[in-house]
Parts: sequence; C-alpha cells; structure tokens
Amino acid sequence: MAKKKKKAGEQLPLIDVGPKNLKEILAAVKIYLGHQGDRLASLKKEIAGKQHVLELVKAAKLVPLKDGVIRFECGGEIISIEPRDEVIRIKKAKKAKK
Repeated sequence: MAKKKKKAGEQLPLIDVGPKNLKEILAAVKIYLGHQGDRLASLKKEIAGKQHVLELVKAAKLVPLKDGVIRFECGGEIISIEPRDEVIRIKKAKKAKK
C-alpha cells in the first residue's frame, strides 16, 4: 500500500489535542448552524413569495419591453422581471426632485 504524503501546512492527527479555544469555536459553530437553519427556512419562504409575485404579474398580462424585461412601478417600488430565469429585482423608486 502506498504511503500517504503529507501536504504542506497540514496538521497531523493528534489524540486528545485541539485548539486552546475549542469551547469558543464549538459555541460559535452552534450559533452559525442555528443561523444557517434560519436562513434555509427563510429561503423557502422567499422562493414561495417569488413564485407568487411571478404568478400575479403573469396574470396581469403586462407587455414586456423590447429587451424582454417587464418593468413597472408600484407602491414606491420599481419591479423588474427578466425573462432568462425570471429574476425579480425590486428597488426603491427615486423621488422626483422639487
């Protein structure tokens, strides 16, 4: 069997030895994993919301611009839907200067 070559900068496996701040690292990892779970749950809601917006815009039968983008202003937001992968962009509309 061929011997495994050690990569430069790789830590050798040590028994019962770890970083001095292991408890802090583990606490940070638990917090991170909790936030990651929240983010994934939020992402599912975001995808469902995007799908709902797309369905409503399609039902409105708006005419796309020459470049295929559907763009309109609604409630102080500029909504733009690009046809390639139906990207939705929503940004605050700029108020007209007096």
